Amino acid sequence: MDEREQAWAELLEARPTGWFVGGRRLPVLLLALATLLVAGCDFLEPDRPQLPPGTRALIIPVENRSNVPAVLVVAEDRQPVGRAVGSAQPAAVPAGARIDVTFIVPNAPGWAIFVNPGPERGPLLLHTDLRNCTGRVPAFIEVRPGGEAQWGHGPDRGCLTP
Repeated sequence: MDEREQAWAELLEARPTGWFVGGRRLPVLLLALATLLVAGCDFLEPDRPQLPPGTRALIIPVENRSNVPAVLVVAEDRQPVGRAVGSAQPAAVPAGARIDVTFIVPNAPGWAIFVNPGPERGPLLLHTDLRNCTGRVPAFIEVRPGGEAQWGHGPDRGCLTP
């Protein structure tokens, strides 16, 4: 038997004894497996947004029944729309589409969600409506054929402020 065959034979014949497995320490093996497991957790939720400090993510389905894209903005609660203080991902919902939109909003008050903002369209959802929410919100946004938006919720308001 040559050296290579001998090495394979020894490796295959290695039996666990105490804290050793195949000539290696078991804790090293367990540490390596734990590292792989923890590193793999990032691959389980690849679409999870990285949030800036002082913000949270709200996931709300948006259905656009109009024939043009619906523009979504998180901005200061003013009319006309104030300066942007958060974001919507995606920032526009294509015509005829229904998409789960992730809104990145500040933890502080004073913001609102605007849909197709303009001089005659104010905020749709206020921070006071969503102050107890994080993650998936039990609400929906619907953009009507004319571009106006409304929001609603199912029978369970969950985190929504009454």
